[in-house]
Amino acid sequence: MPKTKKRKKRTVRTHWQQFEYKHTTLLVASVAIFILLLDTAIMTSFLGAIEGLGTLGMFIAGVLYVSVFTAAASVVILYEMAQSFNPWLVILLASLGSVLGDFLIMVTFENKFATELLRILQKLRFEKVLGLFNRPKLRPLFLMIGLAIVGSPIPDEVGITLMDLTHYSKFRILSLAFIANAFGIAAIVGVGVAVN
Repeated sequence: MPKTKKRKKRTVRTHWQQFEYKHTTLLVASVAIFILLLDTAIMTSFLGAIEGLGTLGMFIAGVLYVSVFTAAASVVILYEMAQSFNPWLVILLASLGSVLGDFLIMVTFENKFATELLRILQKLRFEKVLGLFNRPKLRPLFLMIGLAIVGSPIPDEVGITLMDLTHYSKFRILSLAFIANAFGIAAIVGVGVAVN
């Protein structure tokens, strides 16, 4: 009996390892779990704990700001902090935190999420779109589209992956992402200050 159970576990694990879209699946599952936890006592305590950290909390809010999993929580934290702290300090520290968040996205999804995205495009017969990424003249355009996504409410995972496909240096991508995120964070902080 134990041998059969062991085989089943190994089979499930093997299937998961061989599954083509595991990183995309994890991304979607994480978003679903986060949405379910959003209005719970656990999440309220979590948000309160970060707000209570002061300047460190601002930096952490910036790290959380860039991910689809935690962006909503970050917006709430930044909005609340803007009413209690110097807004310029909140913008600066949260923007610096966003650079770390984007770097973590790049490290986590590099050659994983991007590879899965390319496979999906191939299956949908978007070969012409894939060919555009290899054209040096169009790389600045894709960089700008990625930047627009990073600066918008759309998750940074999408924008960073798109910019990473342009083969620009990580330093350049993160520098531009810092500026784009700073504008988004400034807008949230501005609303928090105006309401206060």
